[in-house]
Amino acid sequence: MARTRKNTVAPASIALDWTAIESDLNSGKRVSLSHLAAAHKVFPIDLRKIFEARYGDRIIFKRGRTGGVFWKSLNASVGINPNGTASKSAVVTANNTANTAVVAA
Repeated sequence: MARTRKNTVAPASIALDWTAIESDLNSGKRVSLSHLAAAHKVFPIDLRKIFEARYGDRIIFKRGRTGGVFWKSLNASVGINPNGTASKSAVVTANNTANTAVVAA
């Protein structure tokens, strides 16, 4: 017989404090889906869908002991080398929150 899911709150009915979450993301504090999900009594996968709907591809999810939700770095999406120069082989377009940056090598 299949197991039934635990009773949880409907994901659409929770009210997240987005300013606190964004300030934690900006300051580098660890934002854990499992802790937030437990605090709001929803499943982590449902909370992940809420984060993906709000932020799209501007965030990444890392697994493991040091994982959580983090801003996606602009350097990773634009193709900038650690020394600050653009990668030689590609013309990359990256969408940031307010502007669009086009980098040509």
